[in-house]
Amino acid sequence: MTHDIGVQSYTYREFSIDEICDALADTPVSAIELYGGHVDLDGALETATRLEPAMEVRA
Repeated sequence: MTHDIGVQSYTYREFSIDEICDALADTPVSAIELYGGHVDLDGALETATRLEPAMEVRA
């Protein structure tokens, strides 16, 4: 049985979204829930599209 591991970006509120991706790169985290301090809700789709490659599931 496998489990997905996710975090809320509020945990990393002192980090930029790019710093969060870098910090999580070598962890088993496969999902992130963004809060408004990290993403402009009007531009959420664009932000998610930009970040998707950095958050791809790693084997």
